[in-house]
Amino acid sequence: DGDISARILACSPDGVANRFAVVGLAGCGINSNVPGTYNITFEVHNSAGLSSGVVQRSVTVQTRCSLGELLCNNQVDCSVNGVCVEDLADTSALQPSATPPTIFLRSFEFLQPFVDVPRFSVYAACAKGVVPKKDAMCEPGRVA
Repeated sequence: DGDISARILACSPDGVANRFAVVGLAGCGINSNVPGTYNITFEVHNSAGLSSGVVQRSVTVQTRCSLGELLCNNQVDCSVNGVCVEDLADTSALQPSATPPTIFLRSFEFLQPFVDVPRFSVYAACAKGVVPKKDAMCEPGRVA
């Protein structure tokens, strides 16, 4: 038969003739907008109807992770704050503590549990690394 590349079928279930030379991978259901693993099958028959057998390729569409995040080992999910969920230890066996948690307010000489804030001024959480000052009050948070 010579070169029968034009007869190669790609992802042709149930005898649907998806000729690779004509439709490419259109019949394979690959959506590059959706992360996951897709299987592509190729097969060709000669003029006598004999099959090459099915050859398969696995294609993984990877997630594009945000800046600073990593692609996890499953090649689909991105880390959150640099941690992949699949890498976390199994915590299902942990029992809740019978001891109540303790929380402490961060305080300064002029910033105690009661705070006087001048009217029309802003009182919000302190930016990271900023400590409150008498003329620039902000909430330093707490420690638990």
